[in-house]
Amino acid sequence: MNRKSIFAAVALAATLVAGAANAANLITFAQESQLNPGSPTFTVTNSGSAVGALNTISGAGTAQLIFTSSYPLTIPGFQIADYTFSGTSTHAATGAGLTTQQVFDSGNFTFTNGLGNLLTINFTDGLLGYSGGSLFFWMGNDPGNPNVPASSTITYSSDFDLPDLNSFPVRYGMIALTSSSVLSLGSNGGINNFQASQVGTFSAGAVPEPATWGLMIMGFGGLGAMLRTKRRALALG
Repeated sequence: MNRKSIFAAVALAATLVAGAANAANLITFAQESQLNPGSPTFTVTNSGSAVGALNTISGAGTAQLIFTSSYPLTIPGFQIADYTFSGTSTHAATGAGLTTQQVFDSGNFTFTNGLGNLLTINFTDGLLGYSGGSLFFWMGNDPGNPNVPASSTITYSSDFDLPDLNSFPVRYGMIALTSSSVLSLGSNGGINNFQASQVGTFSAGAVPEPATWGLMIMGFGGLGAMLRTKRRALALG
């Protein structure tokens, strides 16, 4: 899959997400995807020695950050940005295989380029886990999404105009992950080490309708399938 195809896939997912968001009065204002989706950057490290001990998430790379709404950000639509993220967990993971999940206490995602801080996302009680056989990292306070702890929060900041995002009743972020690994538990109760590629969406607004999240997951599931196909093709080539 060439870069133009990746752009088209991201645009398709963004369209599905934006359409779902509009139906629910939810502003999906930014979408990100790795500039090189064949290079896994989302890393989970199991660094604890006791049950429920420390896991970390981390990563860095270059992203295509697409601002899909002119409000409330005053940033041109397409931006190439450097990104970093990190987070820690002292919670025990639960489940096995496709039901495995783990809460991460806190962390942040930051996207910057020559214009400055395009977007920083700070979260508490984010959830890493599966839904419908696809792997996600969820952040935010949406009461309509049963996957995310009720205690989860997300806040946004930027060098650009963010007048209202943090005042909306729902602030939500979702990172869709593509990995060759199924989540598994280590002997200390944390998720075993793995790496993944990612795409993400960041939203704010009113409480969404239940069908909204189904459309969002469908859009990211399709994009994830395309990224997996590209990675297999690179490995075979």
